[in-house]
Amino acid sequence: MKRIFLISSLILAGKVLNAQQAPSIEWAVCLGGIGFESAATNFNNAGEFGLQVLRTPDGGYVVAGSTDANSGYVTGVHGNNPDMWVVKTDQNGNFQWQKALGGSGFDEAAAITLTSDGGYLLAGSSTIDNGDVLNYFGATDVWIAKLDATGNKMWTNNMGSTGTEMAYSVQQTSDGGFIIAGTTSGNNYDVSGHHGIWSSYDMWIVKTNSTGNIEWQKCLGGDGNEVAYSIQQTSDGGYIVGGFSQTNNNGDVTGNHSYWDANDWAYKPSRDAWVVKLNSTGAIQWQKSLGGSGEDVASSIQQTTDGGYILAGFSDSVNGDVTGNHGKHDFWITKINANGSLVWQKSLGGSKSDKAYSIKQTPDGGYVATGYSFSADGNVTDHHGTDTGHDYWVVRLNTSGDLMWSKSLGGTYGDTAFSLDLTPDGGYVVAGSTSSRDGDVVGLHQNVDATDFWLVKLGAGTLNTQDSKAATAISVYPNPIRDKAFFSENLNDIQVSTLEGSIVLTQSGGQYIDMQGLPASVYILKGVQKNGNMITKKIIKE
Repeated sequence: MKRIFLISSLILAGKVLNAQQAPSIEWAVCLGGIGFESAATNFNNAGEFGLQVLRTPDGGYVVAGSTDANSGYVTGVHGNNPDMWVVKTDQNGNFQWQKALGGSGFDEAAAITLTSDGGYLLAGSSTIDNGDVLNYFGATDVWIAKLDATGNKMWTNNMGSTGTEMAYSVQQTSDGGFIIAGTTSGNNYDVSGHHGIWSSYDMWIVKTNSTGNIEWQKCLGGDGNEVAYSIQQTSDGGYIVGGFSQTNNNGDVTGNHSYWDANDWAYKPSRDAWVVKLNSTGAIQWQKSLGGSGEDVASSIQQTTDGGYILAGFSDSVNGDVTGNHGKHDFWITKINANGSLVWQKSLGGSKSDKAYSIKQTPDGGYVATGYSFSADGNVTDHHGTDTGHDYWVVRLNTSGDLMWSKSLGGTYGDTAFSLDLTPDGGYVVAGSTSSRDGDVVGLHQNVDATDFWLVKLGAGTLNTQDSKAATAISVYPNPIRDKAFFSENLNDIQVSTLEGSIVLTQSGGQYIDMQGLPASVYILKGVQKNGNMITKKIIKE
């Protein structure tokens, strides 16, 4: 009996040693005025999407979304309707500057990217042609705005048709231009190749030069609705796109998990997560429908160090590619290989609705994702809200998708996390909107049903023994660097990427890499040792 107890104790001790503790809040700040600071309007007015945070080269943070306030931190709003709003803080969340952009219509930012000149590019939508908005094609246009490092407007550009266009993702490309992803219902002016009728939507992918002029555009989809929520340039110079498709296997779409509708005596298309791989000029290389007969959406996609991809979104399916649903919508994290084949999938959540909007690969090869959760059971153990309230929910996974820790953030009302970024100390910064006035939330700019941007800095949590050994297996020096980073041993298959996951340098092998041409920032170095182990290190370039 004693022997059994001893063995059980050793197993339990091993699990404790290898577990990771959820990180604590280091600081949190509400940013806004007496009004609504929020994400952009989602497709078909189905809630919100966007509100992106990025870590900036000076160690601070920049957040982009929309506002209709003209008080508190907000100045310069152009009318009674929302403007794009971008706000910059220092590394401790202290306000530095803000900029409202737009006209008298509805102007919203869903995405932001850092630019090589130290500035920013915002992407979203506009419904007017006055104020900062110079052109207007009709309904809602994609609108991009270039800012310098201190938030001054440099230029703007509208793109679209007489239909509806919205942008949800943007990234600067290796040639200095930009890649934009969203949706369109039009087929004139800037838009060509639309697959459906005027009432349906295609994914819309637009490549511009460095000054925002269109180089090429591509409509992706079939006769149903398709929306792109996330795009990233890949290591081969092409692009990976994630979103959803609701087309019954025509046009560009195959593999939809259609279902039989007995009332209409017909097969109906389900809403699947849809992943499309494009080459450098926008031609489709492959596409993949993922999900079941319910609603499955990819909100965020990122290329992983093995050449495959990680997706985060949500699912309420209980069949097809989806297993383990907890009830209603779950976080749905999906790993696919370089050709789009499913490697593994995980459903995370509880008995209520839980949706993921952002995911990043971490330096140890795992993943961190965020979104919101209404649940107080299942994988969710620390819910703050009432039965009708929801929290930020952050989950940390290992390389196989196993849950390492989760953390709920918020108060008793509505708290929705839309994005996150990694920080050099091994922690995380999370951004979204809040209407709470208690719990973790302090400083809301109160009004009836008001919301603020809510920026939260989390620590690193407790690393397990295996992660700590991997992180110290090789030395990189000097660190910080100005030009060359040297390694304590020769590495093969060297990659340098941004914290957003974009690969900026590759090298077949060596004992150093020259980063002189890269802007000051924090980068992730990956390489393979002679024994075959992959190492990951953070490098700070001054």
